[in-house]
This record gives sequence, C-alpha cells and structure tokens, in this order.
Amino acid sequence: MQRNGRYKQAHLLSQTPKTETSIEVKSDTSDWRQFSGFELLLMASGALQILVGVLSVGLSVLGMITPLWVATLMSMFGSVITMIGAYIIYEVYKSRKSVENLSKDAINRVIKEQN
Repeated sequence: MQRNGRYKQAHLLSQTPKTETSIEVKSDTSDWRQFSGFELLLMASGALQILVGVLSVGLSVLGMITPLWVATLMSMFGSVITMIGAYIIYEVYKSRKSVENLSKDAINRVIKEQN
C-alpha cells in the first residue's frame, strides 16, 4: 500500500507544470527587408567606399598611375576610404543588434517578473 502511495506522489510531481519560461526571439539580420531606408543608404555608401578604396589602392600598386607621388597619395587615400567604409558598415550592424537585444532583454525581463 505504501508503495502505491509513493507511485501516486511521484506521478503527481511529474505532471506539475513548469513555471520557468524562456522566450527566444529569432531574427535574421541578413534579410535586407529589415533595414530602414537610411540604414540601406549607409550600407550602400559603405560598400561603395570600400570598392573605391580597394580600386584606388589596386591601381596604384599595379603601377597604372604613372607619377609615383600621385600613386602614393591615391594609395593612402584609398586605404583611409576603405577603413571608413568598413567602419560605417560595422556601426550599422552594431546599432541594429543593440536594438534587437534591447527588445529581447525587455521581453525576458517581463516574463521573469510574471513568474
């Protein structure tokens, strides 16, 4: 009889609902439709700056720009422009992630407060 009571108690414990809930917010940042118009403009300008910078460095390294001093200036200009374009793209992605993390953290805080 005592054995049957233990079985019922264990069975009831296994059926109790769990109070801890977690929510998972999934987002795909590679989807271009999620970016606003201004963010797309920044991404396009960053990509264009990287392209122009790499082309100017490439042309000066290959020797297609004849005066050496002009090739040197173009190489320096291209390097700086490439770094600025990469930084712009980095900032757009970083700001996008911070907004997503902010909403995810807020949802998790509300769920934890309800429990």
